This record gives sequence, structure tokens and C-alpha cells, in this order.
Amino acid sequence: MNREKRYSIGEFSEKAGLSKRTLHYYEEIGLLKPARDEKTGRRFYSDRDIATLQKITALKFLGFSLKEIRQWFRVPKYDFTLLTSLKIQLKIFEEKKEQIETVIRSLRRIIRILEEEGEIDSLTLMSLIHSMQTEKDLKEQMGKLLPEEFVKELFDRDEREISELDKSFVQLTKEAKRLMGRPAEDPEVQAMLDKYFRATLDYVGEKVLQELGKLKEIELQAIDQQLPSPFTKEEEEWLAKAMEHYMRSNPSVFHERTEG
Repeated sequence: MNREKRYSIGEFSEKAGLSKRTLHYYEEIGLLKPARDEKTGRRFYSDRDIATLQKITALKFLGFSLKEIRQWFRVPKYDFTLLTSLKIQLKIFEEKKEQIETVIRSLRRIIRILEEEGEIDSLTLMSLIHSMQTEKDLKEQMGKLLPEEFVKELFDRDEREISELDKSFVQLTKEAKRLMGRPAEDPEVQAMLDKYFRATLDYVGEKVLQELGKLKEIELQAIDQQLPSPFTKEEEEWLAKAMEHYMRSNPSVFHERTEG
């Protein structure tokens, strides 16, 4: 009968591809327990420890923590408890995957904007990033207030449309900040607002705009709170006055789109 092969911690470390420090830690928390030489007291590992290490690696790959793995080692057979845990792990990783994909899309959008526009005001950039980050929550909130077809029309846009919207947002924000402080009736200020409102109305669409017009003020305020502002308090106060003047001077811009 062949004697079981024994490995020193150095040999086992090299064979397993793990540092001695990691092996010491696994021993410390009770995951991997090497035997001891009766004469020298030195640790030695066997092929059975290789099998144990493979189990540890497999469960780590599935996303389990070392604490959870230690608990599983106490279970002689895996049953529905493991099945439930695996389902939970799957849900966690699906959510992580969705988050990572959202971050990747956002990074591409931001890089494209910076390449095209150059320098961007920090508040504008943070506002844009925040809107990307909370887009899913806003979509869910809008789904509770509007019919599904209109929510899709608002959010399910192709990459070109989204890119154009990002570009328009940055450019108009830049223009508003440049004009900040001028009289509300200033021609350039009013021209900027006209461009902003018409671009917004074109993007939102007539039917969606009509549905938004049916919402209660408190519902509109809840939506507005989800949309981060790229402006300072002073800039917002100035814009509010300029918009008020625009609305009085151009009522047809809204009536012609909402009547029907």
C-alpha cells in the first residue's frame, strides 16, 4: 500500500498557488488543518488537503465568503439549503452585473461628452452623472404615474439620441451659466430659453407632454426632486425669473403642444 504523499508548507504553497500567509490564515480560521509531524512538530499537507482547497476555491468562485464556506464544510451533504444560498448568490451577481453595465454605459457617455465639449463645469458634470446613476429609480417612479408606453418613449432611446441629449444638456447649461445675471428680458437669455424649451418638448414628445400635464403638482414635484440641478442657488433664482418672463411672452410654445 502506497504511503500518502506529504508536502511541506513551502511545497504545498507552490503546488496550490497560494502564499504561506494565506495557508496560515486558512488554518487559523479552521478551513484547512494540516497534520503535524510527531517528531518535529512541523506542519505537512496531503492530497486530501488539495481536495479541500479545491472546495474552498470553488465556493469562493461562487461568491461565498470564507465564513460561509466554513459553515458549509460542517454540512455532510448539500441540500436545499445550499440551493437557496446559490439562488441568493445568483441574484446578487445579477444585480452587480446590471450595476457594472450601467457604470460602463455611463463612463462611455461621460468620455464622449468630455471629448466633444472639452472643459465642463463640475456641478454640470456631477448633475449629469447623478442623473445617469438614478435613471432606473426615476424610470420606476414614472412607471407608477404614466402608462407604460409613455415611459418607454421617454427612456428607451438609442445611443445616438442619448448622446444628442447629453450634448444639448451640457451646451445649454454652459450657455445659461455664461448669461447668468443678465436681465430676464435680454434677447440672448430669451433665445437660450426658447432653444431649451423647444429641445425639451421635441425630446419628450407631444403625447408624453400631455400625460405629464395631467399629473398633480405634488407628483411633478416628486419627479423634479429626482432630477439633479446643474445650477447654484443664485443661478436657479435668476433662471426662474427669466423662465417666468419667457412663459408670459411665449404661451403658444406650450399650448400648441398640449392642446389636442
